[in-house]
Amino acid sequence: SDPPREAALVPLPAAPGKSAGGVLVAGLNPFGPLDEPFRAFLRHFGAQLGLAIAAARSAEAGETLRRAAARSAFLQ
Repeated sequence: SDPPREAALVPLPAAPGKSAGGVLVAGLNPFGPLDEPFRAFLRHFGAQLGLAIAAARSAEAGETLRRAAARSAFLQ
């Protein structure tokens, strides 16, 4: 199988209050067309990936706050 020679750059949405989300770089099938249904799939995938990243970052920030609160309560 031939490796991709072209890529699609799909913007990832930023979390609320953030300036940049990111970019998904997707290698394209050298034998398949980059038609509108596939472009729509990439946009949808990028949106879902952006939401998943935002949720993971939010959970990580919440865990950091919980640890800081626990540490503060322990030291008092």
